[in-house]
Amino acid sequence: ATNMDMSPTNLNSMFQLSLTKYINLPSNWIMISMIIYLLVTLIAVVKITNITYGPLRQKF
Repeated sequence: ATNMDMSPTNLNSMFQLSLTKYINLPSNWIMISMIIYLLVTLIAVVKITNITYGPLRQKF
């Protein structure tokens, strides 16, 4: 392993290559539906938990 393996440009290109498999067409709708699902569940959890009661873990 040389010092060029950890250069910022090489790490940036490796990061972009790792993201392309999620942006490509077959996996594109899976990623978008997962983002929408996580957003809907986040909104549902916020609506279910009552903010006036404070945190979920109570101090005894």
